Amino acid sequence: MKKLLLLIVLFLCSVTMFSQENDTATVYFFRKTGTDAIVSNFRVFIDNTLVCKLKNKKYSIHQVKSGKHVFSVQLNSTTEKKGSDKFEIDIEAGKTYYMEVKLTGDIMYGAIFEEVTENTAKKLMPKLKQQDDCLK
Repeated sequence: MKKLLLLIVLFLCSVTMFSQENDTATVYFFRKTGTDAIVSNFRVFIDNTLVCKLKNKKYSIHQVKSGKHVFSVQLNSTTEKKGSDKFEIDIEAGKTYYMEVKLTGDIMYGAIFEEVTENTAKKLMPKLKQQDDCLK
């Protein structure tokens, strides 16, 4: 009886751990601008939390829990500004999302997200380097 109870407990623990691990999706952020005039890193936010200071010609990889999330990007500040462009997406567990950060404007610069396809991302990645030190 004790062995059966132990097996049930072990089974339930493994199921719980497995389901928690599979409750995320992979999100890539790309910045291919390389514009010398803009030396500032793009600040990337998920749900109002700074997750990356994305540098020129870099990409970063993030694990994001499933559910609705708000993504935003801006040029300066470590806190999200009220008027920043927001991109809301319902993240599905196990999927991969690719978002390009783009510079906007001629005189007054800003930044926006644009979701790209996997094929586009595969063309971009060889030209970019992965950024592991996202918050430095």
